[in-house]
Amino acid sequence: LGSVGVISLHRAQKAGLALRPRALLYPLVSVKHIEGPLGSVVDSLCFLAVVAGTVGPIGFLGVQLGSLLESLFSITSSLSLQAGLIAFLTLFYSFSAVSGVAKGMKWLSQLNIVLSVIIGVFVFLYFSPVDVIVQHFKAQALMLKNFIPLSLKNQGDEWMLSWTWFYWSWFIGYAPMMSVIVTRLSKGRSLRQIILTVSLVCPLVTNIWFSFLGGSLFHIPNFNPTVLERLGSEGLPAALTSLVLALPLTALSGFLVCILIFTFLATTGDSVSFSLSMASSQKSDPPKKERLFWSLSMGLLALVLLLSGGNKPIAAFQNIIILTAIPVTLIMSFPLVNGCRELLLGTFSKS
Repeated sequence: LGSVGVISLHRAQKAGLALRPRALLYPLVSVKHIEGPLGSVVDSLCFLAVVAGTVGPIGFLGVQLGSLLESLFSITSSLSLQAGLIAFLTLFYSFSAVSGVAKGMKWLSQLNIVLSVIIGVFVFLYFSPVDVIVQHFKAQALMLKNFIPLSLKNQGDEWMLSWTWFYWSWFIGYAPMMSVIVTRLSKGRSLRQIILTVSLVCPLVTNIWFSFLGGSLFHIPNFNPTVLERLGSEGLPAALTSLVLALPLTALSGFLVCILIFTFLATTGDSVSFSLSMASSQKSDPPKKERLFWSLSMGLLALVLLLSGGNKPIAAFQNIIILTAIPVTLIMSFPLVNGCRELLLGTFSKS
């Protein structure tokens, strides 16, 4: 979806349209309608979806890091601690967004990549590398075999809502604004380079990293009682905690994992804030006050959902992500059709 979005935005820019979500409708919708009320509605819906998609991870950070700090350093994972973590993250990525693409955003993303590589390689080598690789390829084969059947099969409302529908909605909701920010940051690159990077390189690297990190869980001594019981009683944060507790130099490993989670969310927050302010201001280098507005707004909404979520704050974040992504699914059908059309007509090979 990100790739076809870039294709549509690339053509829309050539036609003189500003870099906003509404440009994804071009050329299947006339410029007159894109610049009218329809375009405003599209922009608003895409803004809501990406804000919800970012608020969710910001909220998850508080819950996950709270659980990890409690297990590692015996710090009680209270609601106030989780709220404090979210507030600190908000201020951090707000500063990064305000500093701009060439400074804070660039340095933070580079730190995130370095930490990802260090932790991924460390976990991979510490456990059983050969077994993890074998398991990785088995998992890929299993996924390819069952992708379509499982995608079309109803696994039950609770499962579908917590996993399938939630993750589909999450990624779809991000697609319009991520297309905007990728197009903006890729100035000077060919369309071929952008699409190959977004559609092939990034998903491949992400797939390997998560597969190796998650696959290592199966090689923790006493895997079943250690991970599965905690996963059932404490939820998703327990899986990461179990992995960290199985590593050597637990305190140091846990600290690095905490920093990695933090930088992951910070890079998401600053890039989304920047893309929202860029689309709303119609400037490639948006005013700092607009970047700050979007940054603080997302953090504030995350705090509200956390405090109002009761005993199930993650469910509150999931529900808002799913609801806001529904209309974006229809919007993304336009660049999906147009992107396939462009590829068939050979525009891609000429760009």
